[in-house]
Amino acid sequence: DLLYEIDKNIHLNAILSTNRTKGYGTNIEEKNRNISSGALLLKHGLSNKLSYEVALRKEVTQAYKSPFLYSFGIDYKASKYYLLKLNLSRNFRIPTFNDLYWYNAGNEKLNAEKSIQAEVGNTFRFKQLTFTLTGYYTEISNMIHWVPTSSIWKPRNEAKVITYGGEFLLNWHKKTPFGNFGINTTYAYTVSENEATHKQLIYVPYHKATGMLDYRFKRISVNLQQIYVGTVFTRSDNNSAYNLTDYFITNLRTGYYLDKKQQHQVGFRIQ
Repeated sequence: DLLYEIDKNIHLNAILSTNRTKGYGTNIEEKNRNISSGALLLKHGLSNKLSYEVALRKEVTQAYKSPFLYSFGIDYKASKYYLLKLNLSRNFRIPTFNDLYWYNAGNEKLNAEKSIQAEVGNTFRFKQLTFTLTGYYTEISNMIHWVPTSSIWKPRNEAKVITYGGEFLLNWHKKTPFGNFGINTTYAYTVSENEATHKQLIYVPYHKATGMLDYRFKRISVNLQQIYVGTVFTRSDNNSAYNLTDYFITNLRTGYYLDKKQQHQVGFRIQ
């Protein structure tokens, strides 16, 4: 990994890497994989408000031919309250050992995934409050998707999948004489469709949200977490008669630190 500072605003980074993976188990034969890659990254700060990054990457591995990968991103800090991020990338993912060799379920005929992704992020900051709005669009070829077949799940390639949606994140923290309060929430809307059928992929919810309330006072901590997962389809034809309905999960955790350095804690958890 070599980082060269052309000047204080321009950094050029070159990375060479190699990885060898060896897998073996009771019910599978020994498998090996070698992956080598080279990457070149350029970071350029045009001003205190505007900067961009460019990255090029090439992988060499057995059995799979990797295309040249790239990413391009822009950060624009319009004010101390607002940050705009734009990103475009070409991605490539080869199947994992589990995808290929999981006993009685792996698929050694899987192709590697290729995708193009565009993303727009907006971050707003007001004192202790930060929230982020992100929109994205992705086209994926040969997406690796685990699906149920009779009594077991197996991976397969979806010919082409279009995924788009938005994410919302909110963080708020406040220190008071009565303790420290924190709120973290996320919401994601996801459309993930097979391009040929225009049907949502099975077990991919359109809606998912999380919320967490955190309170700390001296050595006492209390944490409440709420998770919501929307309705999902269990059949590729999106037959609503076989949907899994939406559900909530609630977790409550509280604890007391036994020492001032907060290294030892006793408490309880309700899930």
